[in-house]
Amino acid sequence: MVLNALAGDKHIVHQMGDAPHAKATVGDVLVLEILTGTADSVLPDFITDSDFPSPWLLATFATHVARGLKSLHGAGLVHGDMKLQNVMWCAERLVFVLIDFGLSSRVDERYNFMVHSRGCSAAEVMSWNALVAAHPLPAQLKYEAVARPGQPADIWALGCTLAKAAFGRPLFPNGGPEEQSAVDRILDNRIREITSRYSREFCQDLLQFLKRCLRVVPEERATAEELCGSWQGAGTPSHQDMMTLPSPVLRVDNVCDRWEKEPVQL
Repeated sequence: MVLNALAGDKHIVHQMGDAPHAKATVGDVLVLEILTGTADSVLPDFITDSDFPSPWLLATFATHVARGLKSLHGAGLVHGDMKLQNVMWCAERLVFVLIDFGLSSRVDERYNFMVHSRGCSAAEVMSWNALVAAHPLPAQLKYEAVARPGQPADIWALGCTLAKAAFGRPLFPNGGPEEQSAVDRILDNRIREITSRYSREFCQDLLQFLKRCLRVVPEERATAEELCGSWQGAGTPSHQDMMTLPSPVLRVDNVCDRWEKEPVQL
């Protein structure tokens, strides 16, 4: 459903076809394009003052994911599981793309399953997931008790995902706070921790982006389209970025290096 609705979008994984599963009851198997690696594999595993993502990498990641969500939301869909592991780098198109739509839904769908990972869950997601956990059988679920998380929950998750990439650890490992003052206090403290790594301009850009995503009231969050604007202090790719993010050029370099080390016998 999702991939058909967004076929050809450069920030959504491309479906190349489908094939019948060996077990007829399972349904068809989707054949997807080959991507290079998840976002967490191209970001530093442990961030220090000497090893951290460049401003360009963080801004590019945030902008590309926002564009993917803009397309998804524009089609009346919700991702439902935004996190670093569900964003991949495409070496062909040189963009980050969204993957894994197993928890996706239509905005008007009356789904009855949990959504989002705990570390990327807004307060309304925590309430919904608690309700689902308390009523494991769909027939027992009291649909009216808690509103289903929608597109704003994706925006909160984007903020948490970018924060983890920038700070090196989850912002809210146990789920989003219910008080805006708590959110703002944690954000301000985390930004102060990275002022020695980035320019003041970039830190302000990052803080404002995160604060637009991380509003406790869902209706107060920015839309994906509003988050697609440019970052003023992001700069250009660093040497490390160009060596880390796979591209057709790097593949040619790798082939040449291998030829020098292991000449092909014709």
